[in-house]
This record gives sequence, C-alpha cells and structure tokens, in this order.
Amino acid sequence: MKVRCFLPVFLFLFSFLPHAFSQISDDFSDGDFSQNPAWQGDVANFIVNAGGELQLNAPAAGASQLVVQGNIPDSAIWNLRFELGFAPSNQNLLRIYVLADQTDLTTANGYFLEIGETGSQDALRFFRQDAGAKSLLATGQPALVASNPDIQLRIKRTITGDWEISAAPVGSALQL
Repeated sequence: MKVRCFLPVFLFLFSFLPHAFSQISDDFSDGDFSQNPAWQGDVANFIVNAGGELQLNAPAAGASQLVVQGNIPDSAIWNLRFELGFAPSNQNLLRIYVLADQTDLTTANGYFLEIGETGSQDALRFFRQDAGAKSLLATGQPALVASNPDIQLRIKRTITGDWEISAAPVGSALQL
C-alpha cells in the first residue's frame, strides 16, 4: 500500500522532531529492554523470552504499551516482526505506532498500524491520528492477519511524506 500524507496492545512509538536524526535499533538479543534503548510504559507487562523476542506477559486482560522515544528524520524505515498466538479482533488487537508526538497515545498526533477486526478477513490497516481521532489511510490484503499471524513488516516514510508498507508471513517475500 502507498499513501500520500498531507500534513507505537501496543509495541512501538517513536516521537519526532523536524530536521533531527536518530537511529533506533533493538533486536532484544541482550535480553533486556530497559536500556540501549530504554523502553518505557507498562514494563512489568512485558518480557524478553528465551528466543530473544519481546513478549506481552500481562497478568490480566487490558491495554499494555511500551514506547521508545527518538528523533525521527523526514524519512525513515522501520523493520519489525509481530506474532500473535490468537485470532485478533476489534476487542483484542495490536496497534503499532510508528510516529507520535507524545507518549499519551489517547490524544497523540501520529501514524499507526492496527491488526484486529471483526470477522475472518482481518487486514493490516494504516491510520493517521489527530488529537486522538483516527482516520483510515490504507488497508492491506484481506485475511493476511486473521488467524495467529506471524508477520514481518517494513514501513518506509519518504522525504516527500509518502508511506510504503510491505508485509508478509515470516519466511515469505515482503510485498507492497
């Protein structure tokens, strides 16, 4: 999907400042997410499992989030993977914020991917959020994330404000 933009339970958030540059990389191979970079939020609800993967480990149902702050330049690329051991729904979903201007995601301005809808045709959906109000910008392939998804993502924001999102099951070639 490609979107022209005109103007992160929730694993990634990157705050941005114009004309700044920063690189954030964390493969969790050190078994820790409290430093290099330091993730913040509901840290007690997450672990780095034996496979070196960040995993939600909340004691009860509810919303959990982790954020990492960085200064993102006018263009950026995010590479990530998510695996859900369940069929997501509109009541049990994953949101991945790639840009937001604050850590309070309920009122933030930014962009996010959402995984989880009613029915069996769940697709990746890409949203813009303004003061907490979300607007759908693009929808991916139907049913790609409907049941126990294990997906690799590449999200690219160009200098001109275009977005390119590639997604595929782990082990398959990424597709736009």
